[in-house]
Amino acid sequence: MNEPAWRPITDFPDTRRKQYLEMLRLWYPDTYKALITHSERLPAIEIQILSPRKVQARYSGGQPWNLFPSAEALQSLRADMQQALAKRPPLYFLAGPGYGPELDLTFQLVRNVPETVVLVVERDPLVVLLSLCLHDWPEVQISSGDWAPYFEDGAIVFALGDPVENALADAVQNHALYLAGSGSIQGVFGSSAADDATRGVYIEALKNTLRFRKTLQQEAINHQKKFVEDLNKRPERPTHVWSSGADVAYVDTPILQAMHRGLAAAGLQCTFTHLPSGRTYKYVHQAGLVDANPDTLLFINTPTRGYIPQGNFHRLVWVTDDPNNRIYAGHNERYADDEQVFYADPSYEPVLIEQGARRPRPLPPFALLEREGRFRPELNHPLVYVGIVKNLEPHLAPLNAKDRDSLAEMAFQAREQGTGTLGLQRLWEERGITRTLADAAPMICRALGRVFTDEKAAVPYLTYIYDTFVRRLELVRALLPLGLHVYGTRDWQRVLGDTYADRCHGFLGYDELPDVYRSADIVINIHSLQLPVSLNIRDFDVLRSGGCMLADPVAGMTGETILPGRDCETAVSASEFADKAAALLADPTRRQALAMQGQRTVLERHLPEHRAGMILSAFEETD
Repeated sequence: MNEPAWRPITDFPDTRRKQYLEMLRLWYPDTYKALITHSERLPAIEIQILSPRKVQARYSGGQPWNLFPSAEALQSLRADMQQALAKRPPLYFLAGPGYGPELDLTFQLVRNVPETVVLVVERDPLVVLLSLCLHDWPEVQISSGDWAPYFEDGAIVFALGDPVENALADAVQNHALYLAGSGSIQGVFGSSAADDATRGVYIEALKNTLRFRKTLQQEAINHQKKFVEDLNKRPERPTHVWSSGADVAYVDTPILQAMHRGLAAAGLQCTFTHLPSGRTYKYVHQAGLVDANPDTLLFINTPTRGYIPQGNFHRLVWVTDDPNNRIYAGHNERYADDEQVFYADPSYEPVLIEQGARRPRPLPPFALLEREGRFRPELNHPLVYVGIVKNLEPHLAPLNAKDRDSLAEMAFQAREQGTGTLGLQRLWEERGITRTLADAAPMICRALGRVFTDEKAAVPYLTYIYDTFVRRLELVRALLPLGLHVYGTRDWQRVLGDTYADRCHGFLGYDELPDVYRSADIVINIHSLQLPVSLNIRDFDVLRSGGCMLADPVAGMTGETILPGRDCETAVSASEFADKAAALLADPTRRQALAMQGQRTVLERHLPEHRAGMILSAFEETD
């Protein structure tokens, strides 16, 4: 009898594998990059299915290896599982499950214990990919890092990565609120001796992840149901504001903390939960909310219901970035009727309404920095620019001159029309996208850490990134002969070359910014397409610090905000920037007058306290 033919594994159904890789591509690009190396090996793997329980694999032309364990090993594993699940533990986990039969067995046995959460840990990415090619498990939730839905009635998680350092800790800590009730743990391992030898390490790691308070409120465990019921009636106006943020969030966390300072000055109680950069941030986020018991949530850019699904709260969201960014990133939550949405740039309002915001209101940017800068001679450069740049040069090879010109033209039109990044999609629809640009844009975006499966989203985003890179680089190069120094990422030195290595400095923390702004003769500010009409935070921070600012103009510069000629100077082209900078460098009296008046304007109108008043006024108008 002829043996079944060997078939390339890519001939088998790959729906689950594609979904899995797409999830990683969108949410965890670093993990995806590691996995894709294994994925590239798949076409070289052949499968021979001798029976439902005997499958062999090999690299093309190589020696086969058995994917499934023996019948004796599976029988022993079944006995272990039955014994463990008879105790109905809150957590049951299977380590090193292999290529599928162990999971098939698990699915059979856990149907009678829906209250048990099952954690499956596999550290070999190739095993995961082969398993998903060979089986169709609709019940499986695949978790990498912290991605996975909450579990209501028990579920199975397929965690990927090193069993102790990554997968086990990530998956368990992500669901710590659900698992920390009794702390009962039951471990069952795969059929190999190596799996059994790791038992102690797994158990110890698991216990360490459950070291949190074992008396966590059950109401927090089940989406804070009782916590919600116990809340007093929400006051008509905010009284206690809560937010959370990680210190690594360079922009969002300082914004939230500054808004808390302003609201506290207005008489509100404010609680900020600092999130760790490690795996426990979701636990800290939820526990911080429960402990604070606020009546008001304040978030940046993201609907609060995406993170706090229930609760009788005032819900405040300030949108400071292109609101379509959330959609492109795969976060499709709409704003709810009870969320008060504020926007930094007037161009955002129509899109926010489309996304569910009922009555969005303007909330302009303001100064985040709390103090005036100190003059420090070592920071007294003629000109300073603080900002990042992504070096696009290595990634632009697929683009021809025509496509580059098109990117520049679209960006110019979006700026002239005041539509910014939001208007780029419409402009490209009117113009049409060349095939070469449609093919290249997703690849370039992926290399820059943003994944788009739709060219309609990739091309506008590339236009924005390209425009930012070209404009900043053009202006910086025009000002280098006048003594410009740059603070930001290492890409500045890569694009400017060794000649200006001593002009490129590292990234700055917020505590260092005031002295840099105050000590420079002139601070350069360059606006991006993301805020096409509004001023940005740096406009106010430079003036708050006592610096003299030279910036490109935006429509938001008025007598009520920052007025060119009174608070700062403006220029449009690179040559005009160079001319204005040279004139200001030759006129210290003029520089001092601009800096003093600009600082006075910010202190009188554009501090967190002023924006807090706008927030509270919005509630009074609503009531």
